[in-house]
Amino acid sequence: MTDILHITDRERTQAAVILALESARDEMAKRIEALTAPGYVLVPTEATEALLGRLMDAVWRTTHGDADITKEEARGIYRAMIAAGDKP
Repeated sequence: MTDILHITDRERTQAAVILALESARDEMAKRIEALTAPGYVLVPTEATEALLGRLMDAVWRTTHGDADITKEEARGIYRAMIAAGDKP
């Protein structure tokens, strides 16, 4: 019986933590949206691994497999895009 109560308490605590994190995430999203000029989005100044992978995949797909770029080339493309973008 103690094990069942312990699991239930743990599940309640976990649910409360998840709810708090989701609430904080939603509040942060609202604040970011309020700070961002219309038509703009916030992006990282340096490409993440996921962004680099998507960029490399996009180049490969749009060239029907005829072009491949390295991670460093993808990083350079991303940096050039950030540098060229408007800064509100």
